[in-house]
Amino acid sequence: MADGISFTKVVCVCLFIMRLKKGGIYIRLIVLFEVSLSKICCTRANKSKLFCRSFAISLYKISYGSAVSSPLKLCFPALLLHSPCIIFVKDKLHSGYEEQALFPSRLALSRHVCLIFNVTVCSLKKRMAWQDEVGVFTKTNGFDMNKKDLRIVFMGTPEFAVESLKCLVEGEYNVVAVVTQPDKPVGRHSSVLCPPEVKKYALSVGLPVLQPVKMKDPAFVESLAAYKADLQVVVAYRMLPEIVWAMPRFGTFNVHASLLPKYRGAAPITWAVINGETETGVTTFFLDHEIDTGRIIMQKRFHIPDDADVEYVYDGLMRLGAEICRETVDMVISTEGNVASQPQDETLGLCPAPKIFKETCEIDWSKTAKRVYDFVRGLSPYPGAWSALEVDGQKPLTVKVYGTRRTGTACQEPFGHVSVDHGRLYVAAADEWVEITELQIAGKKRMDARSFLNGFKAANGGELRMVGSGKQSV
Repeated sequence: MADGISFTKVVCVCLFIMRLKKGGIYIRLIVLFEVSLSKICCTRANKSKLFCRSFAISLYKISYGSAVSSPLKLCFPALLLHSPCIIFVKDKLHSGYEEQALFPSRLALSRHVCLIFNVTVCSLKKRMAWQDEVGVFTKTNGFDMNKKDLRIVFMGTPEFAVESLKCLVEGEYNVVAVVTQPDKPVGRHSSVLCPPEVKKYALSVGLPVLQPVKMKDPAFVESLAAYKADLQVVVAYRMLPEIVWAMPRFGTFNVHASLLPKYRGAAPITWAVINGETETGVTTFFLDHEIDTGRIIMQKRFHIPDDADVEYVYDGLMRLGAEICRETVDMVISTEGNVASQPQDETLGLCPAPKIFKETCEIDWSKTAKRVYDFVRGLSPYPGAWSALEVDGQKPLTVKVYGTRRTGTACQEPFGHVSVDHGRLYVAAADEWVEITELQIAGKKRMDARSFLNGFKAANGGELRMVGSGKQSV
């Protein structure tokens, strides 16, 4: 026995606890079977390793014996493999133990199973933990990995993405690197470089950061591959080429701030508020060749109050996005990458969510008061809806509008006509008067309408008109 330990026939007893979904009845089956185990190599040179990387433990057919019925023979392997399990290793396993040495692959084990000497497999509820001398591992659904095993590369840029990254880091998930946009030049002469919010956080917690200019740059692709990610998580980043999103063995999923397939595009939160939606949400989906069209993993809904601006919805979805990000990563871990997903239903109402530009933000006063009200709150506080205020036919003055109120009072004046009444500022929309409650003119701070009228003398007594057709319709 100097070079190893020989086992011939060992009788193993396994206890299976099955739970029937209907009625909550538990059935216990005790199955006796014989297995043949080959030589388990334990070299003198490395006695600390009971099981070595050469996979001395192999796969063996079960020898059931005559006492086991035929139906049980057929279903037994499935019970062993598909039940949520905890493995208690009774023998002492030293620091050299590796789970992969025991279970080298997740094969379609309809006819074969992995067995080791003196191991009891117990079927229990999903979230459990098992412990041996190596340490404690969180197990979910059978022989799955734990969150320390899953190597994650996170990709994102703005503040919206920071919350998801922070959730993973504080949850002690194995984030090995962060990819974000290059630092952005700011200032009058673009002499100062401002790092993205994701970069700031990543550096504060000691994570390595990659900032490629081009995603297909061979140097970047090589650097990314060196991290050997099992999974990539994308939150508010740019479109990825296939060479990047197909790199991890478990793929790449994106956290999108809408209930896909609705509001595909760069500004889903803004357009949901502009269009007067009462509900939106977040979606995780696997990336594929087209933007925002991949198979959906999970969705969470978010209510939009009638008086909410885009900042309120942004903050709510940012927190909800972090939550769904963590839950999706947990799902990847619990299923060892075999995540259930479904194609997007193209028959649902599709609304585009293109990028917002300055000309997009111009108010169209020919729309109804409800459309104007939703448009303003969908762009408040950033980037801000605007209109051109014309006084007595002079050169129009650009005014940013941050707050409005629907009056419910019908108007006969042409749309864009401005009325001042007791320190209040009203503009005619297609069907009723809209009160402007908060605004800002160039070079001045943001203020309420009364302060604006007190400081803007031309507004008192002069003929005022809001000019502009707007381009907000999508």
